[in-house]
Amino acid sequence: MCKLTKEQSMIVDWLKEGHTFDVCSEYCPNAGVIVLSYPLTTRITKKAIHKLIREGFIKYQSVQKYGVRWDRFSIALKGRVSKCTQV
Repeated sequence: MCKLTKEQSMIVDWLKEGHTFDVCSEYCPNAGVIVLSYPLTTRITKKAIHKLIREGFIKYQSVQKYGVRWDRFSIALKGRVSKCTQV
């Protein structure tokens, strides 16, 4: 049984709707910048991203935008089917 915070649960639910977010992973002035595909009412933190990856709820793939590397995050299969409790 997984335990997620309210914010992490909101991120998973938002991703289940088909939304994505990109994180700049290049060594440049935009490093770490997060760009959402659609507005989200909570903040996405690096800590939340690492927890959701570790638990297998989200996945990412590298994409290039104007020669800059970004990691695009989306919902993974486990994130679609899992029911988690909030802590």
